[in-house]
Amino acid sequence: MAWPNHRGRDWGWYKLHPIKSRRTYFAAPGTVVLVEDYAGYNNGYGNRIWVEHAPGFRTAYNHYFNGVTSKFRVGQKVAAGQYVGSMGNTGKTNGTIHLHFEVWRLLSGTWVRVDPDSWFRADIPDTSQPPSDTTDRKRRTWLG
Repeated sequence: MAWPNHRGRDWGWYKLHPIKSRRTYFAAPGTVVLVEDYAGYNNGYGNRIWVEHAPGFRTAYNHYFNGVTSKFRVGQKVAAGQYVGSMGNTGKTNGTIHLHFEVWRLLSGTWVRVDPDSWFRADIPDTSQPPSDTTDRKRRTWLG
């Protein structure tokens, strides 16, 4: 969903969908660099986890229900497709259950958010980018 000053991608859950459709998975292998358990409304992100995939390249998973962050610790290795938890609505949301996903790059010493959609479309062979996959199947496995 695109909003002014909204840098990320929201995937929502509708109450008529099966509960299992709220499941989310890590987009790529990496190391957990941030875990916050209910960062509060003012922070905006709620329960969140950040993963560094290569120096200067991170993904952020936000708004999880309580309990998800207790499964992870800073320094923990995670795998692509590994179950994270169920999307939620903690933090600054409009009340709908969703995952707010962000991709961050370190550019000239500053962390900046980049368009997650372009990250999923990228066909760059190095490990700091998503794997090239002409079927696009593997890149989409992190959302169940």
